[in-house]
Amino acid sequence: MGRAVQAADSPDGAPLASGRMSESKVDVVGLLDALQERPLPAKSTRWEHGGVTVLSEPQGSTAVLAESPPFWDDPDGSRSVEAAPAMAALLDGYVATVRAVWGEPAKIDVRPELAAGRPSPLARLLMEHGTTGARGWDREHHRVALTDAQVDKEFPIQVVALVVPRTAT
Repeated sequence: MGRAVQAADSPDGAPLASGRMSESKVDVVGLLDALQERPLPAKSTRWEHGGVTVLSEPQGSTAVLAESPPFWDDPDGSRSVEAAPAMAALLDGYVATVRAVWGEPAKIDVRPELAAGRPSPLARLLMEHGTTGARGWDREHHRVALTDAQVDKEFPIQVVALVVPRTAT
């Protein structure tokens, strides 16, 4: 890989793909709890939690937990292919951390609701990040999901946390 993976943290403290250690740790369960506790705004609002920028919108909240570099100078896609396993490993680490507290996640696939023309707010947020799948937990009032996503081949691969009201899944 030509550039280092940039991440808010490595869940287990292991070196990232570049061999560079992350500088801070995200308390992913604490972040997800904060996303659930904070009321959704009437209009888009950015705020910080534990060094992570959160975007809250009327339909739900998202936070990018980790991000690869962009791939503008990657005409054959090889750097993106090389970065994908490191980002998937970061996602797996976050999922393992949350699984230890909340139990096994459900596999989320929003393609059927998209095909039916009835996308939920979760489906819309996932599509905004370039994916249709995630791993998620149904909490008392929210659906919480973690995924890795890439909007298009030139854009960074991201590990994203999403929270929507349960009635809006």
